[in-house]
Amino acid sequence: MGYVRGLRHGAIAGAILALLYAPRLGLNTRPRVSRLLGQAEAMLSADNGGPRPTATPRRERQAEQKIARSAAIGRTTMDQTVEKTVDRLASCSIGPTRRPRISR
Repeated sequence: MGYVRGLRHGAIAGAILALLYAPRLGLNTRPRVSRLLGQAEAMLSADNGGPRPTATPRRERQAEQKIARSAAIGRTTMDQTVEKTVDRLASCSIGPTRRPRISR
């Protein structure tokens, strides 16, 4: 039982991270995330035999805003990490140092 629960939680976390770093615009991704989370809630409540909890539009907006903030923080952190790594690699290279271009 613990293995299945861990596997399920890992799959959910992986899906969320994949959506956050997806190459789509946030305007396209947020409604999709809301829909997928609603489907996941329905599946989980069906597994437990309980009624499906419904989210109010206000809570959905709050969740979308929270996801957008988390994605922005994640992108900023990732950009900073890449820049630091590139700088570190450029300073350690042998011979003429040339900073590689990073295309965005």
